[in-house]
Amino acid sequence: MSISDGQLKLLEGRIIEYAKKKIEAFAGSQNLECSEIGDGNINYVFRIRDPASGASVIVKYADGNIRSSGKVLDIDRNRIEAELLQMEDRYAPGLVPKIYDYDRDMCCLAMEDLSDHEILRYELIKHKKFTGLAENISDFIVTT
Repeated sequence: MSISDGQLKLLEGRIIEYAKKKIEAFAGSQNLECSEIGDGNINYVFRIRDPASGASVIVKYADGNIRSSGKVLDIDRNRIEAELLQMEDRYAPGLVPKIYDYDRDMCCLAMEDLSDHEILRYELIKHKKFTGLAENISDFIVTT
């Protein structure tokens, strides 16, 4: 099952230490903020932010169990996601989040924070139109 609030605070502390050591945007940062933003069943997703610089990164932590059921799940999924996104970025630059780091020991994947973007499906439901969307999607599909 999911971890307790106390365990989550400990994990947030580990994630902050990881960010200070591994993510260039936080080199020399003193007071990082960490908040869990994920609501899924699989990964723990955190936003790490430096209030002084405004730098913000998303860190996905892969636990060995599914959050909702406690069933065992392969933690290698974050490595696979990191490698896939890096490959997609080579073929379709700018159409996937940038990967800053993958740490096998911490089971962490650090990536570009896209919280300033809208979720496409919700915007399409509102009938919002996006210039270049069809071209970007078709370019992504063809090149990847």
